[in-house]
Amino acid sequence: MKRLLTIFALCGAFVWAAAPAADSIAPKKPSLDGVFVITEQSPTLDWWAKVPTDTGAQISPVRKLYRGQPFSLIPFVMGYTLGPDNAFDLSYSLTKQAPDQTRQLLLKDFPIKGHSADARLLQASPQFISGFFEDSDPLGTYHFSFELRDQISGGTIQKEGVVELADWKRPADDLFTAQQLQMGHLRYYAQPDPDWLWLSFLSDEVSFEQSGSAMGFNCVVLAFYKHAFGRYVFLMPKLDEAFDKATPSQRLKIILLYALMEKPEIAAGRLSEDERAYQKQMRAVEFPKPYEQLDTPGEIDWLWGEFFATGEYKPIRRLCEALTLLPYAKAAERVLAAKDEAVSDADVEAFWKGKAFAGFMRSALVNAQAAPLARQYLGYVLEREPMDDNSRALLLVLMRKLWPERYGEAMLPAAEKKQS
Repeated sequence: MKRLLTIFALCGAFVWAAAPAADSIAPKKPSLDGVFVITEQSPTLDWWAKVPTDTGAQISPVRKLYRGQPFSLIPFVMGYTLGPDNAFDLSYSLTKQAPDQTRQLLLKDFPIKGHSADARLLQASPQFISGFFEDSDPLGTYHFSFELRDQISGGTIQKEGVVELADWKRPADDLFTAQQLQMGHLRYYAQPDPDWLWLSFLSDEVSFEQSGSAMGFNCVVLAFYKHAFGRYVFLMPKLDEAFDKATPSQRLKIILLYALMEKPEIAAGRLSEDERAYQKQMRAVEFPKPYEQLDTPGEIDWLWGEFFATGEYKPIRRLCEALTLLPYAKAAERVLAAKDEAVSDADVEAFWKGKAFAGFMRSALVNAQAAPLARQYLGYVLEREPMDDNSRALLLVLMRKLWPERYGEAMLPAAEKKQS
């Protein structure tokens, strides 16, 4: 029997509760209900689990997919029966119906168990399917049927998700405006789009270069496309097909992307002499590795690019470690004031650490305003993650600017309340 869906991951066994659903969604006397979402958002579920209590989560369903494009099938439930110790006991089954009406059982009686103080709290399944359609899967409409059973009350509900599997074709060049191509990365994490990714990458409106940076590159942009194309690997052969007829600037971008992603080099016979030299040069570049060290502005920018591409919590958590660079905050000013005095290697290191600290503080104020999920992640770090007192105090100052209604002078996060 042909395998219609490749299941590559079952996400970690946890159950997270969000705020009670709005009265328009959940009745005052809860009855079993739920939402079944087909989404491209990060399967880590950080956007659900790593946000402060009572702040909500943005869930973006997807209605059209292409072969090789990753997606997740995530059930959310509420209105369940609570037994002793406020425990709930649920299970769900998942069935897929292909365009030819054939049906395949993907999961049967999969448990969802946990504890909740309020049955109106939405619960995410502890495990769910993530996968992608293969080249052999027929195009057309797929129906995913979700059946939930409350093991305590015996109640059941059914939900359905529908998605169209289409053949990806290169989008028209005028599909997006210049502004959309330039700014689309700020909310890309919520609604990834291979068409936008393709056009923005190849567009002259988006430059990889940045004058004045230590590397000469815009590291936010580099990291963004590295991680975004890492999720849409089905686009890489398309880029290879487009390479020979691409413009000179597009060809250089593709050469650089291949180096970023550590893909095989483009054959020398397809390149001009200058392009061969450029490819060799890019293969020798040491791009930032912010999880190994975090002491230059390029590493700060790299983490922001990763966040914008993936929407994951990990780069934001790592960014907050830049708060420990506070002792170097005035190092850049001190080194520049030295003028003719000898500058040691330690001075240079302190200079860049000071720049990294300033870069984080400045970029957090801008980027977390533009990307609400980044603001939520920063709030979660402040309220839930361990950190030294100075770092927490600095982050609180930052959050009072970003989120005054939650972190105003009279509104202290739980972590600070415990310390006072």
